Amino acid sequence: PVAVRQHPLAQVAKKFSTLRWSPRAKTAREGPCVMSTLQGQPLHASFGPTQSQFGSTSNSLVGCRVKRQEALQRAELVEECLAWLAQEVESRGINSSMMPNRDLKRFSMFFAGKEMFPKDVFMEALKLDKKEVVNGRAFYFSNELLGSRDTLVMAYEPLSKGFMKLRLTGAIANSTTATSSRSATITQPPSKQRLEHFLGRWADFENRWLSEKENHAVEALMPLVNSILALEPLKASQAKEAVLPYPRVQHQRAVTLKCLEGFMKAYGELATAVLSSLKRELHHDARLLVLASFCFHKAGSDCNGDQNRESLAKVPVFFDNTDLSTYVFKLAGAAPAEGGEVKGVGIAAELLRAFDEVCNVIMSFKTHLEECNPSLEDHTMLVEAISDFEKSYRRAKKKFLEPDNLV
Repeated sequence: PVAVRQHPLAQVAKKFSTLRWSPRAKTAREGPCVMSTLQGQPLHASFGPTQSQFGSTSNSLVGCRVKRQEALQRAELVEECLAWLAQEVESRGINSSMMPNRDLKRFSMFFAGKEMFPKDVFMEALKLDKKEVVNGRAFYFSNELLGSRDTLVMAYEPLSKGFMKLRLTGAIANSTTATSSRSATITQPPSKQRLEHFLGRWADFENRWLSEKENHAVEALMPLVNSILALEPLKASQAKEAVLPYPRVQHQRAVTLKCLEGFMKAYGELATAVLSSLKRELHHDARLLVLASFCFHKAGSDCNGDQNRESLAKVPVFFDNTDLSTYVFKLAGAAPAEGGEVKGVGIAAELLRAFDEVCNVIMSFKTHLEECNPSLEDHTMLVEAISDFEKSYRRAKKKFLEPDNLV
C-alpha cells in the first residue's frame, strides 16, 4: 500500500539495501522493527515510552509497584542490604565517581552518615509518588524521575534476593563457608555487572531526585523570598527618611508608602501559603498600618526610638478625600492637646508590635534560605508571628477601617 511505502522506516529500508524488515515487532507499542545485517541488532521505532527509556512499561509498572511495597515491608533489612552492597562495590574496585554532588545543604540530613547508599534516600525512592504537596501546592515529578525510580527498584530486587539467601545461610561475611555445591551456588556473590548496573541506576535516580526536589523547594519558598525582597526596600526607605532634609523627606515618605503597599501584597501571598483562608485576611490594606502609627504618635505614646512607627505616622495618606489628621479626629476624637482622648491606642500599639515581630521573623530567614525547609507550616516561629499579626490586624481593621465608625 501507499501508506506502507511512505512510512519513514520503509524509506530507510529502501535506501539502504543492508536493512531488511523483521517480523520481530508483534505489538503496536513496539512499532516496526528493522534488522541490520551488519550489526545484527534490532532498531525499534518507539511510538511511546518503552522499557529502555523509562525502565518499565504499563505491565512492568504494576510489578514495580508491588516490589516497592514488598521492600517497604522489609524496611528493617534495607539498611543492612545497602551496606552490604556498598562493601561489595568497594571490594570489587568498581568506580563510584559517577555519584552526584551531595553538597546541597537542604538535603544534608540524608547524607549525614557518609554512606555510599543512604537508607533514607532509598526509602524516599520507594515512597515516591507522582506528586508532592508543599504549602498547599501540588508539585509533579517528571516521567524521567519516575522511570529512574522504577529501574532502581528493578536493579535492587535481584540483589536483595541474593542478600537474603546469603543472610539465611550465614555466608554474608565469608561466602566460602558453604560446603555443598548447591550451597556454593546459593551463596555466590553478585556479579560485577549487576553491581555496576545498580550503581549507575542509583546515581541516575539520586541526581534527578535531588535536582527536582531542589526545584520544588525553591518554588515553594517563593512567597517567603518575595516577602524578604519587598521588605528590604521598605527598611531602606525608612532609613533614608531619618537623614533627608525637608522637603525631600516628603517625597521619600510617599516612596515608603509604595514600598509598604508592595510588602503587604507579598505578605498576603506568604500568609496564604501558611494559614487557611478562615484564619487570615484576604486583603491587607497598608493604610491600616499608617492609621495605627498616626494614632499611636498623636496619643503621645513613646515610640522608643522606633524609626518604623515614626516614619509611618508621617506618611501623607488620604482616605475618601480626607487628610489623615481629619480622618483620625473623626474616628478617635480630639488630640490630647485639645483636652480629648485618643481611642484605640491599645489596638494600634498591638498591631504595630505584631507587625514588627512578623517583619523580624521574615528577615531572619534571609541568612539560611539555602538550607531552609520548604514546608513553611513546619516553622513554628513564622506560623505564630503570622497568626498573631492576623488577629491584631482583624481587630484594628474593625476599629479603624469600618465605614460605620465615622457615622
